[in-house]
Amino acid sequence: IRNGFTRSFGDNNPEIAYDGPLAVLVNRTSASASEIFAGAIQDYQRGIVLGGQTFGKGTVQEIIPMDYGQVKLTRSKFYRISGASTQHRGVIPDIAFPDFYDAYDNIGESNLDGALPWDTVRPLEYNAYLAIQALLPELRQLHEDRAEISPDFIHLIGQIERTRKLRTQEQLSLNEQVVKLERESNRRAAFDAENMRRLLKGLTLEDWVSDAQREAAEDEEETAAELSDDVTLADNEASVEEEEVDEEKDPLLLESGRILADFIALNERHNSVLDGISSDR
Repeated sequence: IRNGFTRSFGDNNPEIAYDGPLAVLVNRTSASASEIFAGAIQDYQRGIVLGGQTFGKGTVQEIIPMDYGQVKLTRSKFYRISGASTQHRGVIPDIAFPDFYDAYDNIGESNLDGALPWDTVRPLEYNAYLAIQALLPELRQLHEDRAEISPDFIHLIGQIERTRKLRTQEQLSLNEQVVKLERESNRRAAFDAENMRRLLKGLTLEDWVSDAQREAAEDEEETAAELSDDVTLADNEASVEEEEVDEEKDPLLLESGRILADFIALNERHNSVLDGISSDR
């Protein structure tokens, strides 16, 4: 490291844009500025960080022009007020969600060649905005109780495991028929898992369509399209309406909302207890 020194950046604006309950949802692809934001929210206990471990990009680059092109140099490193870097490790959420990126072992700064390691500097003095750390054990338990019986979370975990299994498969057949059978088997497993999720949620089950049936249907559609290229506006509108009816809300966003509702209730109870202790003194 050349010319190593630390420099702190403060906020001179006393105004708060939003002082209500806050949750930040991140995953393995949340990088750089989003990690700085999530880390600050977590350190100040301003809100709850949910999701998966972030990417781990805690360095700052500068592009220097040259006669024939340009060169990008890493010139500094970012540190949180706790003294910990976001480099390499990223931000660990307060409450973890199943993350589809867990099935991939090549995502994140730590998987890049020559990535700078995680380290720390002297922490700064600061005051926590809320007492979130005291509420986290109960918040985690409430979330885990819901996740254990949630059809959406059970389905997502199954998806992650199937993807991880396929990615770690060491042998692949070059026989076309075998490949087709394996592909249909994998598609059937995913289909059955989706129908189980729909069954547990009381939704309409989907009908299985084999590869052969799908190919035949596609051939029929192509033939029909060749005979008539006219598509009425009414058909388009009906298709859009069907898509809107079938669209479900993101289960991770829904659970984030539930956790935030839990936090509001627990925080009010926590503050009531503190007020009672203060009045007794």
